[in-house]
Amino acid sequence: MNKFKHTILTISAILMIVITLSFQSNITSANNTAQRINMIAIDPNTLTYEYGRNAIKSFMTLSSTLKDGDSFYILMMDDTDKLYGPYVAGNINFDSYNEDLKKIIDSKKPIKPFSLTKSLTESYDFFSINKVAAGSYLYLISSDNIPTPEKIEQESLNLISKKFNEGEWKIQGLAFEGASQSTSELFEKLSFNTGSDSLNVTFKDGFKSIADSIMSENSLGSLIPSSKQNLTQEEKLTSEIPIPPATNKMTIMIFKEDPSGSLRLRNPDGVESSASDRKTSRVMESPHVVIWELENPISGKWTIDINGINGQTSTWYQASSDYRVNLQSNRILPSNLATELILYVTNEGLMIYPKDVYIEVNLIAPSGNNVIYMLNDQGIEGDARAGDGYFSTKLPSSRSPGQYSAIVTLGWYNSPNTIIENISFNSQPFPTINLDSLEITNIYTNESTIVATAYVRVGEDPYPVSPSNISTSAQEDYAINLNPRTPGTDGKAWMYDVAITPSTEGNKPLNLILDINYAGIQHIQRSNLLNIATTNKPILSAEAGMNIAILMAIILSPIVILLIAAGLYYQSKTQPFGYITNESGEPLIDFANLERTKLDKIFHINSIKGDDTGLEEMAGINFKFIGSQVIIENARSTPSVRLNNNPLLENKVIQDNDWIGSYGKLFNFKLSI
Repeated sequence: MNKFKHTILTISAILMIVITLSFQSNITSANNTAQRINMIAIDPNTLTYEYGRNAIKSFMTLSSTLKDGDSFYILMMDDTDKLYGPYVAGNINFDSYNEDLKKIIDSKKPIKPFSLTKSLTESYDFFSINKVAAGSYLYLISSDNIPTPEKIEQESLNLISKKFNEGEWKIQGLAFEGASQSTSELFEKLSFNTGSDSLNVTFKDGFKSIADSIMSENSLGSLIPSSKQNLTQEEKLTSEIPIPPATNKMTIMIFKEDPSGSLRLRNPDGVESSASDRKTSRVMESPHVVIWELENPISGKWTIDINGINGQTSTWYQASSDYRVNLQSNRILPSNLATELILYVTNEGLMIYPKDVYIEVNLIAPSGNNVIYMLNDQGIEGDARAGDGYFSTKLPSSRSPGQYSAIVTLGWYNSPNTIIENISFNSQPFPTINLDSLEITNIYTNESTIVATAYVRVGEDPYPVSPSNISTSAQEDYAINLNPRTPGTDGKAWMYDVAITPSTEGNKPLNLILDINYAGIQHIQRSNLLNIATTNKPILSAEAGMNIAILMAIILSPIVILLIAAGLYYQSKTQPFGYITNESGEPLIDFANLERTKLDKIFHINSIKGDDTGLEEMAGINFKFIGSQVIIENARSTPSVRLNNNPLLENKVIQDNDWIGSYGKLFNFKLSI
């Protein structure tokens, strides 16, 4: 019978889902101008246990503090027709939810079977009709056993939870102590379908996990630990809360396993907190979570005395300050060059010059590796000027490109107080200019000499720049000229010849300055330094000049004689002349203009091989030109060569209009055409 009822409930819920989704299909997108809603769907069995009721009250206190301005509603899973709320977080009437919870508990009859599917459907229906804002949540709360649903009901739950995701709304399951394994697994699946994480909430650490989840989701920063300890009823714990200067709001959270116990907050003078040590304050108490919010508290070491607790307790805090640590450096820093990381401090937006402070940066690289740097305002280690309010350190070159994050700590030497900021910047390769010396040894005064090549690159890649982007330090006794090598149509080049014209001798320092706008940043970088040795050009005496002239004459005489002899030999040889035509009289070879190698033109001036004529039929037939005669030679045995229809067996002088037969074809020799 029970199984039959369960099946009927499941089918009814599925039909309701189909009708609801069809009706709401056109209004499921979240309205970013609407209010965020937090629907708290409670398993009725949870309210039957005191620890369950304590868990719900603690959750409401914590979530409403962190979601100030949000609206909260309560939905009982076994009575989805009735909705309690809204309770607006931060509103003076928010605690009225306690009265409604009491009414629910007092009016409870024996708990009847309930459908989780119906709770999701009713919540989705409410979200859709009211077009609630993106980021609205449905919290599923149970400290009892919700059985694993049948397959058809599980499919229905998956369907409706994915519709929440389409609306940019989330489901988060909170399985409190006492919840069964099946409850945890079910909540985990539904939360996963909306991109959320289900939480198993223990009274030891569970509420801290909820706080972390909400703060992360809403970009509220993170809590700083003060203390964490297991106590007995007789033990006392004092937690220290350092409040730095210019703190405008301090939030202190105590998570305790035991719902009982007493807490006392004391100011830096050791006196129990009063109106004189802060502008205003607010305390939110619940069985497992206690929260203090202090506005403009005095700076110093505050303490919390914790008594009468049996179990674990932990204290956390978060300070909001008018002091801000700002990145003065560009948001993009070069990864391939040594550079400065520069920070400064502001109070309400105006730069200040704080005394007796330090700035520590925990720099986290894209790889996840971290390095800690101490910045200074003392004019050392990368800091340009002492006492100017800019805290600096030198970052090494050859860093990995990518997104860097940094945890910045502003602290006081005479106080334990600190302010922590998170900053980030990108790092990528920037253009560099490098000089490569040509190792020229004789560089004379008053003469222009190319002494080096300048290369502009980004990483290993060439990066063309205009000559106007490269300058040199002003010098009185030498001039530096840059000549772009293979510039583009815009005049830019990535390689430059560097010429120096010294007016005096000695060592001349040479470096170049690259000044360009890159990645939206004015980037200035100096090249490596070269020292160029210059000297006056030596002047020869008349006697030394004569001796050198005689020596050169002795050395060069044989060469001159050989050149003259070679010239006479060349002139004595006859240059090729004449033509070879086919039977139709069309010219095939022009001996005088035949293309030949330079070696042939020098060493075979007056002879041409048939192989060089380009005619296959002339292969093995050579021509020699002597005076006015042309001698034909047959250097092949087969096939035969015929001259005027006679076999050519020996060298013959060929006459104008003689016929040459080769490979069955006739060719005519002509002196002119």
